[in-house]
Amino acid sequence: MAVGHHFLRHNQQAWDAQAARNSPWSQPAAGAHVTVFDLSEQQLAQDRMVAERDGLQLAAVPGDMRDLACLADAGFDLIVHPVSHQYVPDIAAVRRARHRS
Repeated sequence: MAVGHHFLRHNQQAWDAQAARNSPWSQPAAGAHVTVFDLSEQQLAQDRMVAERDGLQLAAVPGDMRDLACLADAGFDLIVHPVSHQYVPDIAAVRRARHRS
């Protein structure tokens, strides 16, 4: 198994576990045009549930943070990912993808 795949699977499992426990880390916050981008479908489902419950608008997009090609260039004023970097073997790929967004 490739090293990157192991980290990717670990990241997905870690966020699935956070979402399953209804962890504060898995609660989205909104107020502007918010896009949640995550590898974990369970985390995205949690985000959608909280947004619906709290009357918030957000776009929940599945994907790998190392490849943001599905998102528009220069489409974001602010990108927040406080703990995700620890799960990526090549942080430079994330920085390159983030820079064009």
